Amino acid sequence: RVPESVEMSLSVLSELGEPLPESLSETETKQHIEQTKLLLQGYTDDELIRYKRMDNPSRTMALKFLARLETSLQMTNPQMQPIVTLKIVHLSIAYGMSPISPVGFIHFGQILVKLGDTEVGCRYLRTGKKLLDKLGSKEVAGECLATFAQVISFIEPVQSTIDFHDQGHANAIAAGDIHMALYNTGLRCGMLVLAGKELSFVSEQFVHAQRLMEEHNHFTWLAHTTGMERNVKKLMGTLNATDFHNDVIKIENGLKDANPHASMFFYSQMTYISFMFRQYEQTKSYAEKFFEINLQSWAIVYLYTNQVFMGGLASFWIYRQTNDPKWAARGKKAKLTLKKWAESSRHNFLHKMCLLKAEECFCDNDIKAAKLLYEKAISSAREHRFVHDEGLACECAAYFFMRQDNSMGISLGYFLQAHKKYVEWGAIAKANEVFAFVQENMSSNSGVDPSSTHVLPYPQIEQNGGSSSRKRGSNAS
Repeated sequence: RVPESVEMSLSVLSELGEPLPESLSETETKQHIEQTKLLLQGYTDDELIRYKRMDNPSRTMALKFLARLETSLQMTNPQMQPIVTLKIVHLSIAYGMSPISPVGFIHFGQILVKLGDTEVGCRYLRTGKKLLDKLGSKEVAGECLATFAQVISFIEPVQSTIDFHDQGHANAIAAGDIHMALYNTGLRCGMLVLAGKELSFVSEQFVHAQRLMEEHNHFTWLAHTTGMERNVKKLMGTLNATDFHNDVIKIENGLKDANPHASMFFYSQMTYISFMFRQYEQTKSYAEKFFEINLQSWAIVYLYTNQVFMGGLASFWIYRQTNDPKWAARGKKAKLTLKKWAESSRHNFLHKMCLLKAEECFCDNDIKAAKLLYEKAISSAREHRFVHDEGLACECAAYFFMRQDNSMGISLGYFLQAHKKYVEWGAIAKANEVFAFVQENMSSNSGVDPSSTHVLPYPQIEQNGGSSSRKRGSNAS
């Protein structure tokens, strides 16, 4: 129903005398963005917050329909979404601030952050939040807080920004906006995973979220959360493939065929879980499908940063097996993106950037630099409380040292650290997979006794109703 909603909103806007162009080039869009920046430079934050109120009924109505288009166009025609944002800002300056105006300022901040103008983008992001607090419009609070939470996470620790989704859900419920309530709920669940929260708690949150989505027939976000929840359960060891519900598979497959955004998200999730369990062929297959879609958007969403991170890790791994330069290029592109993000938030991105740089050095056989970068990735993840990424960095370092001369003992040490962190995270199936790999590969021929309790202090842990993961192939490193 989203395309129909978009068409209706566009028709109403034309009738109200505020038509939107059918298309704009990227160059034209950037020109409009710069013009809007120049327009707003003439006002201080305080002047914008205290700006006159809108008293034009037709313009007020136009803003309401423009606000409806913001998230809808991100799914159907993302290249046009900035024009809606700029229209809201310009109407607000021309006719006065309305309760809808915060939507425009927050999305304008989002666009600027995406373009790399983080300082100015954050200014308007926070201005929009202050306008929301002052004008008190619950009608758009759900959308505003959802966008604010996703973008401010590029600056502030992600562990501290998740609460904005709780506020967004509560405000949307109060306004009777079930779509935005579930939008916040779905984003919150994904953010809990990226923040490294304990997986049994995360799983409970997914169950609650999916129950709400099923009750309200919200299949778009149900499909998104189903993929994330399935990965959580597989990591925990509570997912048995034979018990996987056919109706959930149909939801995912149907949506990924019909909606390119859902398809891209689906393939990124499958790349992630395949990489985590070191299933090379599956990782390569899903990564290829993910990169083939290559959707462009003016929006920046923290939840999707893991697509860049895991896409980069998968690319460097595939490059080491294939020597295909396109995979090295994809990995380097991801590394540069993480480097840019780390400039605004070392807390959230430094360890990821260092891990990608370490994997690049692994590919280039720069042994000295790789050693330092793996350790920096581990220490940064530990310092900033990303237990899951600490485990992943330890595991990647272990594979690196397996390939170095006389380093099997060092490799084992990193595997044991990874095992410990995965257990701490609640990823019992993943921890057991590391355990099994160590037993199989750390043989006495390598100077390591696999039966030694000193070598394997963490016994294989019983999984609650799940099945062990499939054995990885010979390409694990």
